[in-house]
Amino acid sequence: VLVFLSADHGAAHSPDFLRSQRIPAGSVGPRLMRDSLQQQLVRRHGPGQWVLSYENQQVYLNRPLIEQKKLNLRTMQDEVADIMLGYAGVTRAITADDLQKSHWESGMLMYLENGYFPKRSGDVLVVLEPGWLESYQYPVNKGTTHGSAGNYDTHVPVVFWGWGVKPGQSSAPAKITDIAPTLARWLRIQEPDGCTGQPLREVLGW
Repeated sequence: VLVFLSADHGAAHSPDFLRSQRIPAGSVGPRLMRDSLQQQLVRRHGPGQWVLSYENQQVYLNRPLIEQKKLNLRTMQDEVADIMLGYAGVTRAITADDLQKSHWESGMLMYLENGYFPKRSGDVLVVLEPGWLESYQYPVNKGTTHGSAGNYDTHVPVVFWGWGVKPGQSSAPAKITDIAPTLARWLRIQEPDGCTGQPLREVLGW
């Protein structure tokens, strides 16, 4: 038997704990951000439900309304990104149009690109500052959560155990997409269709 075990995310420290250690941290209220953005767009473009939703640090705009008002979607996305950058705790805001036209091999923007899917993702994606998180009971902070591009969220272990695994450990970086080609090489079979990762040499003993 060969077993591998990993996790889909880590977790952030509580903002209250971080502040007690004199580390900058805080929280944002998703509903407050949505309502504030809606009010600003009404002031600029007139009545209408401009913001359909703000979920998982993504702004979903009312595209039929934008088209009805004969406004340019890409210009609206840029405008919303600029507005979001003005909110406390926001360190980056990037439009869906920019994500579809660019490619990043590493860093924060790579994570945004990897998580973006045109048919389901929002019009503007927001990145919070390190140590900041979304609180749906804002301004009350209870516990912690995940969902950021910080190492405290994205750095998780991967463990191989069982048949043919030699004792050892490695701090070399690995990706979730590396597991399938590693198992395929271990079993001496063809890698799955659509496989994009690389075999983990440390696990295979190379």
